[in-house]
Amino acid sequence: MKIDTRKVKTEYQMSQWAQLLREKAGTGETVTAFCKRMGVNKNTYFYWQKKLREAAAVVLESYETPPQSWALCVQSQPESSEITIEINDCRITVTLETNAELLAKICRTLKAL
Repeated sequence: MKIDTRKVKTEYQMSQWAQLLREKAGTGETVTAFCKRMGVNKNTYFYWQKKLREAAAVVLESYETPPQSWALCVQSQPESSEITIEINDCRITVTLETNAELLAKICRTLKAL
């Protein structure tokens, strides 16, 4: 079996950037201030933020369409890394700091409903 080194490299970079974006979310700093402090190019920051959001969207699209009784509302601001999902009377807010394992369990539970 041949290993796709580009895919492995990209996944590694995405995990590193996800960690960096989680760190930024916890600081309360502006993107400009954070990037300057970390020595990161602001354009590179936004590039990886976009890549991570696109990857998350692909995962979300893989789930079946929710039942029609659900009211699904996703809210996001351009520089915000926060998404709020509302289903009936349940509200889930997901940030870059959200534990991925916990979120996966929640998604599996909701999918089973």
